[in-house]
Amino acid sequence: MLGIASELCPRGLGDRYNKLMVASGVPSARRKLARALMHADSLRAEVDDFRAKDPYEFDIKSLGNAPGEPDFRVLVKVARGEPVPESWSLMTGDFLTNARAVLDHAIYQHVRAQNPAMPPHRIQYPIYDNAHDFASKTSGRFSTNVLRLIEDAQPYQSADPSGHPFRILRDLVNIDKHRDLVVANYSIGEFEITPNDLFEIVSTKAFVQAAMVPGATVARAHLRLVQKVEGTRPMQFPCNVLYRETIEIPGMADPGGLLQAIECVKGALGPHLDDLEAAGC
Repeated sequence: MLGIASELCPRGLGDRYNKLMVASGVPSARRKLARALMHADSLRAEVDDFRAKDPYEFDIKSLGNAPGEPDFRVLVKVARGEPVPESWSLMTGDFLTNARAVLDHAIYQHVRAQNPAMPPHRIQYPIYDNAHDFASKTSGRFSTNVLRLIEDAQPYQSADPSGHPFRILRDLVNIDKHRDLVVANYSIGEFEITPNDLFEIVSTKAFVQAAMVPGATVARAHLRLVQKVEGTRPMQFPCNVLYRETIEIPGMADPGGLLQAIECVKGALGPHLDDLEAAGC
């Protein structure tokens, strides 16, 4: 049957097939990049809408002052907190899937041309944490120029491998394949309280990375009376706790900024895609 098929094949079709096999994967990668950017923009718009709703209210509880002492302390707790929309993790996953595809599409045709016998399902842009794994698992897949470029872009080449955009992309994509991404809001260590004619601010402290959920203590303040107060008197403590949207990233002790992580990955993809094209992908 193979011989018959070969005889029936019009002259020149084999050459055309070979040309298709070495066609650049970059145009397809650019389409995936455009899709990834669309999901990133949609997520940012939803985050902005969420922030605009003033989703958090705080309850400040005074611990009181000792008799004759002007100093007292207050605790700040979340009184009301809107849950983070479930759509955020889904949109993040859509961004990550397309971002990963940018790299895979970019090198796919190149690897097929360098190693036609390689099964297509095994072709994936390599992202490794050490030089040994990279060398042992990329042999025979890339031209010299492309291999050098990809090796320079590996996480282990960075001064901060845990914060490398491709390491973040790889690990978050792997999580998204098997379980939900953990997206939440956390305080970021900035706390403002408005003084009045009754007290002055001695010091403030926000609890960094405190989850913004009802009942959570997110800050405290050391205040000092500047006027004598007779008996008990209700006091108002207008305040503001700054927060950011976070995502749990493997290898990082604290959750990373959600939008910051996406911007980190976005910022690396475009220039690297340009470099891959220039190198022969």
